[in-house]
Amino acid sequence: MEARLLHVLRLIRSGTNKFEPKDGSPEEAKRFQPIANAVVHAKDMGYIRDAITMVDCCGGQKYFKTVITSGGLTYHGEEALADEIGPGTLIEQLVDEIAASDNKSALRNNWDRAIERSKSDPMGSITAANSFLESVMKWIVEQSGEPVPENRKKLFELTAKLVSDGLPSGQDSAILGHFDTILREIGSLRSKIGDAHGSTSATRPPTPNQALLSVNIAGSLALYLLDSFDEQNR
Repeated sequence: MEARLLHVLRLIRSGTNKFEPKDGSPEEAKRFQPIANAVVHAKDMGYIRDAITMVDCCGGQKYFKTVITSGGLTYHGEEALADEIGPGTLIEQLVDEIAASDNKSALRNNWDRAIERSKSDPMGSITAANSFLESVMKWIVEQSGEPVPENRKKLFELTAKLVSDGLPSGQDSAILGHFDTILREIGSLRSKIGDAHGSTSATRPPTPNQALLSVNIAGSLALYLLDSFDEQNR
């Protein structure tokens, strides 16, 4: 499946129903046309239920101004998307939404690495998932203007403090205590069977399912941390 079509289907599945240029400039209108064409193509292929296009003319040429979809993906569209991106992608979509701004592009890149490697390179995927979590925590600390601790335990403690301000103390303890446990378990899995410290011939390699579990746990934690941090800074 063409990458732009795949991107459009993921956006529609996550709830996006209106596609238009970022602004009214001719440059943005030109950049928008391939996206609009991909949405229209998705409708023609039966991947989405409906799409309404708004067009304009300039210099004798028609171009899309806005495309509005309704009804979301069809069953055929869901199946096509699942075939392309595999199982366990809900977390990927959620993290994609919350980390969509340009200043979080490095986080997006780390997440992409973990997803891409989960099937072809399970060991590398576990390492990438762990690195993604660290990237999220470091980004939150940096955005807060605090120095980033080199020690992972201190990094987590500072991140937890930054995202939990305003929560009742009991709720804070219950939620973030579990996060600490999960983070340590992912780190342990990385150390035991990941490629961070090398491996021996006796090491049993992780399965793709174990790798995907690690990646999706990383996504769940990242979603909570980023969303909580955003809530604190609104």
